Amino acid sequence: MAQILLLGGDADSNVGDTAILLSLGQCIARALPHVRLSVTSNQAMRLGEFAGLGYLPRDTAVLPKGLPGFASLLTTARRQDLIIVGGGGLFQDDDSLIKMPYWAARIGMLRALNSRIVGHCLGAGPLHHEGSRRFARLACESLQAVSVRDGFAQGWLTRSIGRDVEVVPDPAFMLTPAEPACARSVIRHLGIRPRRPFIAVALRRWFHVRGGFVPHRVRAVTGFDSGDGAARMTALRTELA
Repeated sequence: MAQILLLGGDADSNVGDTAILLSLGQCIARALPHVRLSVTSNQAMRLGEFAGLGYLPRDTAVLPKGLPGFASLLTTARRQDLIIVGGGGLFQDDDSLIKMPYWAARIGMLRALNSRIVGHCLGAGPLHHEGSRRFARLACESLQAVSVRDGFAQGWLTRSIGRDVEVVPDPAFMLTPAEPACARSVIRHLGIRPRRPFIAVALRRWFHVRGGFVPHRVRAVTGFDSGDGAARMTALRTELA
């Protein structure tokens, strides 16, 4: 049985990253019906529900994120047939200057345990700082293969690592739609009674001050984020509505 470890963005709280995780899980399961997939998440029950709906292999192993799952991650990484670092805006420095050093160190550590590691459909850029571009190059040197999900990422990563990078389809657009009855149930649960086709837009709260050392999420949890950008977010929602 093939064993694959899939690492990506923030699927616990980011809708797009969740779609990428589930789509990659579907693609892997179709190519390797008896695969043993491992992912990192702090929402094991939620991923179990997705597995029950067929979006992930039923016996997908869920490793806790952060320090609680660090030892399990190292143990799991050693015995995998392949480690895939895929999806999400991983290689960038617009939110925090610590993001690229973090991913370079994490990928380098995994590479030391298992040489069969690739980067697939990565989100990259912007990488404004020279230090960030150097860490991006270090991260890519640890990967056997690297691909990105759009031309924007290709431009930034090609400039950073000094070699061409392939563009592949974003897995989020390859996700199998839910059954119509399931979709209608979700819509009814939200109190929506559509009489005609409609489009839902999921807005991202992305008007905070960017580019510092401490990531926005950490600033928000610790109370150092004073609500920067709240007025701009409100204006955007009003305008779209």
